[in-house]
Amino acid sequence: MTPTVKAQSHASARLPHLNTFPKLLIGGLLYYALAQFGMTFMATQPANITLIWLSVGVALVMYLRLGKASAIVVFIASFAANYPGMQVADMAHGVVHTSIAALIDTLAPWVMAGLVKRHLQSGLSRFQDLVTLVVRVYLLPIALSVVMLTVNLILGGYIGSELFAQYVLQLLFSDILGALLVYAFFDAFVKQQQWPLRQSALACAAIVLALAAMLTGKLWLGGFIFAVLPCVLVMIFVCASVFVYSVLLAVVAALVVLFGHDFGPFIQDTPMQSLFMLQSFIVTLSMLTIGGRLLQSQLLNETDSKHYWQHQARFDDLTQLMQRNAFMDAAEHSLRCGGLKGKSSSIAVVDLDLFKKVNDRFGHQAGDEVLECVAYCLTKQLREHDLAARFGGEEFVLLLSAHLEQGCGIVERIRIAISELTFDDYPELRVTCSIGVTHVNQGEDIGSALSRADGSLYKAKQQGRNQVCINH
Repeated sequence: MTPTVKAQSHASARLPHLNTFPKLLIGGLLYYALAQFGMTFMATQPANITLIWLSVGVALVMYLRLGKASAIVVFIASFAANYPGMQVADMAHGVVHTSIAALIDTLAPWVMAGLVKRHLQSGLSRFQDLVTLVVRVYLLPIALSVVMLTVNLILGGYIGSELFAQYVLQLLFSDILGALLVYAFFDAFVKQQQWPLRQSALACAAIVLALAAMLTGKLWLGGFIFAVLPCVLVMIFVCASVFVYSVLLAVVAALVVLFGHDFGPFIQDTPMQSLFMLQSFIVTLSMLTIGGRLLQSQLLNETDSKHYWQHQARFDDLTQLMQRNAFMDAAEHSLRCGGLKGKSSSIAVVDLDLFKKVNDRFGHQAGDEVLECVAYCLTKQLREHDLAARFGGEEFVLLLSAHLEQGCGIVERIRIAISELTFDDYPELRVTCSIGVTHVNQGEDIGSALSRADGSLYKAKQQGRNQVCINH
């Protein structure tokens, strides 16, 4: 019985997990549906090629999410979508050439998926990633695949050899744009954690306005087509990426459906020139939108990072109190033109007694917990305009908006609170502190006042610790 179980286990290990089958089915149906939609509504003249082949993007996403098991599904979906257009009197002839096309459609996104995993492990997050995606991931695999597809069509007698260059360029444009739009949307979709109703409404409004601009440009004034640009680009600054790319997908699809046959405001002297104008507009819109959104996200991330490191430089990571330099700047500003200007103030230096023994006996984790609790005791006594900082190690400094007598009362309460601290994980641990306090004279440099408070702290240590010493 054991060998049988092992054989079943190994067999099941070679098969995709059962949960992937519904996803593979959905992916295959979506591939086929988008292919049919493209060939029915997005095929442009005179080449009769789908201007945006979104199915290649679906295949890429399937490989990224579902792995190699996607290959057979992509092959079947591609074959089913292409066979009606490649069917001829000789059934074997049609099957062979359709199978070759389906195999190419299967292999190209598989190669691209491998390159995405290699070059874009974090997806699209910077503008440079867009360049990497197009140049290092898409260009070579798609160029090779469209050349092979075109050769297959010529050898099968579906097109003449004189159309080779035209078909290669058309298919290259179609596949790169389709893969770019779908992957950008997919990448943003998996990263999106919240779905604000307001942004959804803005996306719908942008689509409606863009459609209105397109219809106006088609039926009345051609120049209105350029109103599509702000409808999409404004989304970059007000919505998350997934909503921006949703609008872009809808608008680009609508552009191809509305203008792929008669070209409307894009019409030129020849059909090929008209097609080039339409393609240029779509490429410009897509690159501006995706590139602009990535730049916006990159700037926001860099700003957040800058703020984070500024906070790290000013505040102690453990206690969340200001560090020495930040305290000195804040204290000088507060005394000269801030909340303490013209008011009586005191400065105190708090130092934990024999703190090294705490670390030696209970460990550094216990020492960190002590420092956090001491910081809490300090901040609990702070009032408006008071400042607290960790100067390093076990030494803390307070600038109090109080005259010396009041300041002594505050720091005495702090001393008592620290001496009464208990720690659940370290029941034997007790901590005391020594404090030196002095007044800050009007116009006095904060450094000199701090030196006098430090001298008082030294006296408190000499006189037995766990006490407040005042410098009048």
